[in-house]
Amino acid sequence: KHGCHIGDQFGVVGAVFVEPQHGRGHEESWMGVPILVGNEVTGVVAVQDWPQDRYSESDVRLLSTLAASMAVALENARLFEETTRLLDETQQRASELALINSIQQGLSKQLDFQAIIDLVGDKIGQIFAADSNGINLYDAKTNLIHPVSGVDRGRRTQPDPWPLGPGLTSKIIHSRQPLVTGTQAEARDLGALVAYIDPNDPDEPSTESYLGVPLIAGDRVMGVVDVQSYEQHAYDEDDVRLLSTITSSMGVALENARLFEETTRLLDETQQRASELAIINEVGQALARQLDVQAIAEVVGDKARELFKADGTSVFLFEEQTGLIQAPYF
Repeated sequence: KHGCHIGDQFGVVGAVFVEPQHGRGHEESWMGVPILVGNEVTGVVAVQDWPQDRYSESDVRLLSTLAASMAVALENARLFEETTRLLDETQQRASELALINSIQQGLSKQLDFQAIIDLVGDKIGQIFAADSNGINLYDAKTNLIHPVSGVDRGRRTQPDPWPLGPGLTSKIIHSRQPLVTGTQAEARDLGALVAYIDPNDPDEPSTESYLGVPLIAGDRVMGVVDVQSYEQHAYDEDDVRLLSTITSSMGVALENARLFEETTRLLDETQQRASELAIINEVGQALARQLDVQAIAEVVGDKARELFKADGTSVFLFEEQTGLIQAPYF
């Protein structure tokens, strides 16, 4: 009120405001009481009137009682809101855990590399209601990023591989940290590559929000899992946490699949070597009993034909004295 000063005392009564108006002063009474929650002042309730000395100590008590009741109600409302928020968070965590559990159960039944990728790709598309989502694997030997799963507006996509370098996927692989952008401009500032736009459909929407997390197995980055939205600021920290957890489970499953594939390969090689050794031993034993060239050729020829299921099998021997090649088995 135009330079007037009111003290901070509890229950100020009868303070006089002076407000110039057409050269005349106007007086009024003012009463204010604090809204106290415990020892904390959360606000003030005030009344005012034109007559001087309008309010008494009983008015102070009455307004203080109203303010105290209001403080209790406000605290109850705050506690209710906090409880509701915590309950919502708990329900959200429970939903997330249920989703993660269902994905992990699905992954635990898979030891096929592509089946794991397809399962996770389908799930994250559903969970995040993403306009686009993809799984890109990094090959350190060739320095190429391979898109192994991609969906854009419900359609499967299969872009060509691209080298590690600029772009958000490469940035995540280098940093090993999740990356979130809320607008296309923000993504470009971070080095995003401009997406291909169909010239026949200039009104086609483009990505605004991007969330990508690294796919890590052991101490190496296998690639990046991402979801994208045409809406701005579509992803928050909860989404980062959820996608990171899903991707972590995927990394474990892919590593298990790789180890299973490697173990199977080594086992197949071991079994092949054992079979080869058994065959060699069998042929060696048969040859050890033969001193006739023709008989030896027939032992080797028959066994080669049997092993390789050949339509034709031959054994040729070179006679150095005559310079001729003989065929004792054909």
